[in-house]
Amino acid sequence: CKEIINSTMKEKNVVMLVYNYFENDSRVLKEANSLSKNGYKVILYALWKEGLAREEKINDFLVKRIEIKPIHKKILRKSGFKWLKGLVFGERQILKPDVVQKVPDSDKKISFDRKKMSKLKFLFSVVNKAFSYQSFYSGVQKDIIKNNFVFDFIHNHDMSTLQLAYKLNQKYKKPFIYDSHELFIERDKPYVTPNWYKFLQKKFEKKRIKKANGVITVSNSIANEFVRRYKINYPTLIYNTPYFTETTQSISIREKLQLTEDIKIVMYSGGFTIGRGLEKLVEALKFVPSNYHFVFLGFGKPSFVTKLNSIAQLAGVTDRFTIYGPVQSHEVPLYLSSANLCISPIQNVALNNYFSCPNKVFEYIQARVPMALSNFPELQRIIDEEKIGVTFNPEKPENIANSIIQFLENKEEYQKAQKNIEKSAIKYNWENEEKKLLALYNQITHP
Repeated sequence: CKEIINSTMKEKNVVMLVYNYFENDSRVLKEANSLSKNGYKVILYALWKEGLAREEKINDFLVKRIEIKPIHKKILRKSGFKWLKGLVFGERQILKPDVVQKVPDSDKKISFDRKKMSKLKFLFSVVNKAFSYQSFYSGVQKDIIKNNFVFDFIHNHDMSTLQLAYKLNQKYKKPFIYDSHELFIERDKPYVTPNWYKFLQKKFEKKRIKKANGVITVSNSIANEFVRRYKINYPTLIYNTPYFTETTQSISIREKLQLTEDIKIVMYSGGFTIGRGLEKLVEALKFVPSNYHFVFLGFGKPSFVTKLNSIAQLAGVTDRFTIYGPVQSHEVPLYLSSANLCISPIQNVALNNYFSCPNKVFEYIQARVPMALSNFPELQRIIDEEKIGVTFNPEKPENIANSIIQFLENKEEYQKAQKNIEKSAIKYNWENEEKKLLALYNQITHP
């Protein structure tokens, strides 16, 4: 490790920070790769757990994983912490109050059910998370000092590492970039976040985002929300797109499932969990013709998969609904390319969802398959500008079905979308997005 660090002393060195195990974070991997191959030396700090290397070189950058040892877990030990957690939480509450949030500058609303957490439970969760964050922050700083690592940039991912980036910026007087992969405060959570806590989070983010030398985010709507909330300059917009791919290869899901040529295949790709609109999508199947087959490519908790199968059974569509996979990540676009239509029915369960531009949309584009998406701002914009599909109301199964039918049965419109998506694939790829990343670094270096 010291050899790698010392060899980079005269280069432009980047400390990259991410609060996960760095196992499947494709966006961070792409950014680190892009910087590394363009003259920057990157050391990426992530979390360590049993089974992962504490240090490893991935392509041209170094990953260092920090074991977190928060003070409360040191004192209580594993058994004591487990006992205390059980004492505080006990049986999980089944309270699911209706919650309504208003979308800023819009008459649309977000309605969803989430559990209400008691003050004691919420306090326990916040303190546990705060001590865990602090342990990671301390571990990173100690490693930097131990190795006498001289760096030129700090690049932190999401609000969970924003405080650490801010502290390093204040101590070493080096520029830092806040890379927000989502509207972090407004994420979909299984519990209701108290308004007072959100208020404190916004104050925390506002102070630090204003000190950042650059801000990156993933959608126009989130960028606009940052500008509205914090009165900052418009962030650098970098979509989480895949690398450009050719479509000469394909794995036929039709052959795998032994479906005849007259069957229209509608495919969803991704995780199976709440907030993705999958329950509504299964219900929509009963409103489409019998020659339509829905395929869910991915994985999820067994309990949720059982729920989806139960909905299909109640709707009488089990013979036209298939859960397939999981498959290797590099095979996903090959499977997608054999579908007639790809779909993303994400629900408006949180402001972050409403403003999002899921990376699966760009995966669909690279697979060259027209798509049906929820009628949210970013998704509607892509469909309107690129003319590559249709949108629908994700809360209404019949509307989902009607939108799919009208689009797929209109041969002229569908063929135009197929042609347009070839152009979209040339536009929405990582080779283009990385240029924005490099331009931001260059702008900070040469203001």
